[in-house]
Amino acid sequence: PKRQSACECERTSNVSLAHALNLINGALVGEAVQAPDNRLAKLVEAEPQDGKVVEEIYLACLARPPTAQELTTAKLSAAPSRLEGAQDLAWALLNSPAFLFNR
Repeated sequence: PKRQSACECERTSNVSLAHALNLINGALVGEAVQAPDNRLAKLVEAEPQDGKVVEEIYLACLARPPTAQELTTAKLSAAPSRLEGAQDLAWALLNSPAFLFNR
């Protein structure tokens, strides 16, 4: 049975518009993705193959490998640098419905 509580502060698993907008526009995700010493920066520096970087980002963000189409679509070289491409991909995945509505 569902718990009944008078407290409005009770946590819920529902995603609200405010939650989604905070992820997309808020500083938390952007700053975490762009931190100079984060996992992405270390991964891009250590792994010369873009495909492996893309796979690791998918595993880290969505807990699954990319599909064949996602792997060919994700082009780190389309960005000014590989690091920026990796950051853009991670930000996009963290703001995707697959991440937002993963329960």
